[in-house]
Amino acid sequence: MSRASKQELRRRLADRGREIAELTGELIRARSENPPGDERAAVAAARAAVQRIEGVECRVVAPEPGRESLIAAAGPRGARTLLLGAHLDTVPAGDGWARDPFGGAIEHGAVHGRGASDIKGGAAAMIAALAALAEAGVTASRRVVLVANADEEAGGRLGMDHVRDVLDEPVDAAIVAEPSGVAEPFERLYVAARGAARFSLHAAGTSGHTSLVREPGVVNAIDVLTDAIARLRERTPVLREPPHPIHGAADLIVVGVEGGRGWGVVPAGARADVEIRVVPGTSRPALEAQVAEALDGSGVRVEHAPGTLRWVEPSAVDADAPIVRAAARAWTDVLGAAPTLGCFPGGTDGRSLTERGIPTIPGLGPGTLLRAHGPDEHVAVAELVTAAQIYALAAHAFLLDDVTTQGEPYVRHRA
Repeated sequence: MSRASKQELRRRLADRGREIAELTGELIRARSENPPGDERAAVAAARAAVQRIEGVECRVVAPEPGRESLIAAAGPRGARTLLLGAHLDTVPAGDGWARDPFGGAIEHGAVHGRGASDIKGGAAAMIAALAALAEAGVTASRRVVLVANADEEAGGRLGMDHVRDVLDEPVDAAIVAEPSGVAEPFERLYVAARGAARFSLHAAGTSGHTSLVREPGVVNAIDVLTDAIARLRERTPVLREPPHPIHGAADLIVVGVEGGRGWGVVPAGARADVEIRVVPGTSRPALEAQVAEALDGSGVRVEHAPGTLRWVEPSAVDADAPIVRAAARAWTDVLGAAPTLGCFPGGTDGRSLTERGIPTIPGLGPGTLLRAHGPDEHVAVAELVTAAQIYALAAHAFLLDDVTTQGEPYVRHRA
């Protein structure tokens, strides 16, 4: 791709900042909280935007009523194909917002509302990139599949898992539009994503008067639970491993605690909901065996989370894969510096695609994780444009250019 044509593709998207922001706001106003889970309004908004692109074919798939995902594609089937994926469901809005969480207001250079960073802004940027690629003629000989899917926030069974199972064509690589930074936008080019094991710990005690807690046979269930969590932290081998230079380290997070009936009563039962975030290379059987051994003799019962919430497989793409090299080159062209490779702290829909052997960048998009899942979520309009430009240039490089003969276009270690 010549320098002039790169500049032209970037210019097309730079001129669409307001358009991308408005589509982000429209997607935010199309409520799609999960739970309860209903992506129909958001899919309708995304579909209306995609259908304005010449040469795009669309279909909506749904494994259950209301759980819709959009599959849109441009270019000839059988040609080299890149998938761009962004989920449309969000976590519930919650309280504490300074603005309407579903207003989608554009103020002070940013779009505000639930899903702005996670990841309706990324979806809007991908739609804009697809439009620019189609206008530039890239899809005359190559194929781009855009997926705007359901159910990422609850494990993906009704979303990307279903999409990949009904997608009746080969895909050569994929990019998932999760934020590229924790505290600041575009901190890392994520070539891996951590997985998660989720389970509850149930502890039993003996109900009675708290003044008798030191008497023989009186057991405080919350004390049992606290001791069990400490044992997990101290005795689970994966939590003691040193951080990987790219993948980072495993973490244990207590996400919920319940127990006790009030003042003066020894708790007869207590429960803690626990996540262990793990890096690529960790398997479910190995981790669950470690948990069982660490808790042996602790007096707690382990109950694994239901369905796909029980285990989210960690995922990774080889740093030398053509899609990584293409994305790194696009990142450098747009941001002016080579990216540092990293591991996405959570799980993404990249897991679903990696399980099918598709080389997938699990997180490349606008926004930050610190803005996501809390009040006053937002994404800067400039970030939306930057992301759209990176998507477009990465797609062009992957689909049309030879990216295998260059030196390393990235930094492998953490800064």
